[in-house]
Amino acid sequence: MNEHDEIIELYNKGSYAEALKSFKSEYPSDESTPLELTAIRGWCYYRTGKFVEAKNMSTLAILSNDVNGWRLLAQISARAIKDDKLLAEILKEFPNDSAICNAYLIRALEDDSTLPMEDVLDIALRMINGDEISDTNGINNAARIFERKGGKAGAVTALGLWDIALVKYEEGTNTLHHRAAVWFWKSKAYKLLGNLELARIAGKESLRLWYEQVRADPDNQEFKNKTVGAKQWLEEISNTT
Repeated sequence: MNEHDEIIELYNKGSYAEALKSFKSEYPSDESTPLELTAIRGWCYYRTGKFVEAKNMSTLAILSNDVNGWRLLAQISARAIKDDKLLAEILKEFPNDSAICNAYLIRALEDDSTLPMEDVLDIALRMINGDEISDTNGINNAARIFERKGGKAGAVTALGLWDIALVKYEEGTNTLHHRAAVWFWKSKAYKLLGNLELARIAGKESLRLWYEQVRADPDNQEFKNKTVGAKQWLEEISNTT
């Protein structure tokens, strides 16, 4: 296996720090990175919290006309530097790119975001026609924004979007955690709307799916934690009158 393939393998395994060591050994400077590895080096920086270096690599990738550079820059803008203006400009250039749309939605969910709700709905409506799971994740993310920031009217919109997401996720263990999360947030929306009966039904379905997910992947601690959270939520709303 050559150094190029080793770097890609380390990246695909999520061994970002090790991949960066290989990068440094083979290509000492960021600028010496081959074009086909530029975005990957940037993502490795991003995943290890080196956001200045990641942004530099995104610029190099963009200059080489690699759309992954824009995707990386969108994630940096959303999660690290929280630059709503830059994020909006990127979305304007790539309105149908699911990775960029999801970065926008992740940022819009935060309390200090100034991104408009109108854009959130536009993104969700475009993603309804998408076939990738990332498109459905985007619909889910948009619904969470409406539930969190839109009051009761937003909760109604969110419930409609979540119903669409559940249809698109389809059946299967690879979407169990997605469906479990959707039912959890549906329960929250029903409670916000004052319908405790539907909130409890949704909460029970969420917990059932989380149990099923843990059985399918018993070593995943995040899934175990989500199951505990779903159980606590169901107990809370079951004791609410």
